[in-house]
Amino acid sequence: MKPRDLGLPNEMTQKNRTDRKLGQKTGENAAESAPAPKYVAPSRKGKKQIGAWVPDHARTAFKIFCMERGYSVDQFIIEACDEKLINMGADFIIGEVDPMEKE
Repeated sequence: MKPRDLGLPNEMTQKNRTDRKLGQKTGENAAESAPAPKYVAPSRKGKKQIGAWVPDHARTAFKIFCMERGYSVDQFIIEACDEKLINMGADFIIGEVDPMEKE
């Protein structure tokens, strides 16, 4: 159905109606439907994920390699990145606590 079929001017659409906004609740319903805070595992608080796309066979081999040596994949990647950063002369490493958090 088009706006003109409703007797509305052509420029009047649902998007620019001032009398209501679609998908927004008002009054008492707004407070009741507030989303609950998302749970974040303690080991992930204050951290962001860095990812890479690799073939399935490489991922499987890498996970097995880490397990055989007693490393978690995260631990191995962080240590490898730190080693590479140090070799390239970076003034930071990934596995270190943020200097701003130490204070």
